[in-house]
Amino acid sequence: AEMLPSGPCWKSHTLLPQVSTKCKPIIYYQDPLECLQSLLSHPLFTSHISFIPWRVWLSSAQIVCIYEEWMSGNHAWSLQDQIPNGAMLLGVILSSDKTNILVMTGNRMAHPLLLSLANIDTNIWSKGSLHGHVLLALLPVISFIHGKTRVHSLLSDRLIHESLDFVLKPLKVAVAIGVMMSDPVGNLHYCFTPLIAYIADTPEQSLLACISPKALPVLTTVYKEFGDPFPHPPLTAGRTLDDIECVCTEADPNDFEEFLKATKHYSLSGVHKPFWRDWLLPDPSKFLTPEVLHHFHCLFWDHDLQWCSIILGLAEIDYCFSLIQTPVGYCSFGEGVLKLKQVTGCDHRAVQRYIIGVIMGAVPPKFLLSINALLSFRYLAQMPHFDHDTLARVETALKTFHDNKAAIISSSGRQGSNGPLQHWEIPKLELLQHVVSSIHNSGAVMQWTADVTEHAHVTEIKQPACAGNNKDYYAQIA
Repeated sequence: AEMLPSGPCWKSHTLLPQVSTKCKPIIYYQDPLECLQSLLSHPLFTSHISFIPWRVWLSSAQIVCIYEEWMSGNHAWSLQDQIPNGAMLLGVILSSDKTNILVMTGNRMAHPLLLSLANIDTNIWSKGSLHGHVLLALLPVISFIHGKTRVHSLLSDRLIHESLDFVLKPLKVAVAIGVMMSDPVGNLHYCFTPLIAYIADTPEQSLLACISPKALPVLTTVYKEFGDPFPHPPLTAGRTLDDIECVCTEADPNDFEEFLKATKHYSLSGVHKPFWRDWLLPDPSKFLTPEVLHHFHCLFWDHDLQWCSIILGLAEIDYCFSLIQTPVGYCSFGEGVLKLKQVTGCDHRAVQRYIIGVIMGAVPPKFLLSINALLSFRYLAQMPHFDHDTLARVETALKTFHDNKAAIISSSGRQGSNGPLQHWEIPKLELLQHVVSSIHNSGAVMQWTADVTEHAHVTEIKQPACAGNNKDYYAQIA
């Protein structure tokens, strides 16, 4: 047993924060190259790994291309052209999100960083039981000692980027000079490791892109332009770095309050050293892919359902849901939907199935058409493969919503704390404009859903924490 390979080993590193903290910021991490090697050489993945990008054509004429997994997208082909001939592209997939460690105990948070490999077939690495995601690191979750709340947020964001910069340094070296790795049958390959996808919810994406919450992490759109019926140009890494350089000439990054004031004009978050700044090839506008769980289903729950409940009335919509005769195997809502607690993605999907039948005949025709168009967009965008015709249907569904969305405002469906709203300043809604271009670049968006990574938080974080003695959670999880 002593002769068997041990796999990646856990290490720890203490960071030196810019401001005093209530506890030491310690990172628990593994070598990312060792983690990639463990995935690449896993015997269960032997027949499920792609070593080069590939194309699927609708016919032998090779006119219409089909987009499926990342290896079939334009981004993979573009990156392959930028590495030496004969070299192998290892598409790095990362994911991070804060999560509660324990159910019954408050104030215990973890920020896990997960790693996976895009070369593995999506239907394999997306299965939690096959452990296609590796827990790469536990990012520090600490409190800073400072009088300004906004500065707390700035320092936390900078600490996350500093942590990612440290943990992912071997991958940056590998994408610059290459590294030799073996596949499941023992063949050696000259590999390069660009970051091709980072699965995260909307606030986490803004953090990673170093962008203010009033702007989009992937498009050059600010909040006043949210709701435009057309996609704005992508927010490239070069533009963001140029803006950061301009801000650094106007204010000292160590003068936190003045630096934050200077960033407002550029819609930046205040992070002056993004972790991806010296990582060759990656671009936030490409590796920050649409995330189905939050950008589709949570958008429906937070907005579409609220518009409908305002028009129908809270009691009426709950009553209508309680009367629905559900087929066998489908979720029923005997007490309505608006009083549900701890709503999951499964609940979001179930409510979407019934919402058109609930509101039909009780809302204006164009209101109904706009809600139906958004639902059609979501269902179409979750397809496993796309060709020219299906992408056109996705674009048409989104265009139909924008053509009829005025009925939602005219019906007073958009309500805020101070009354009716006359704008569409909803970041998740504007992010839908990024879906079609992401499919062209990175394949089907369903492969980037956070359902799998959220489940990995249970197996990799919560269960090990519950098996401990309620002390030193991070060290015991690692």
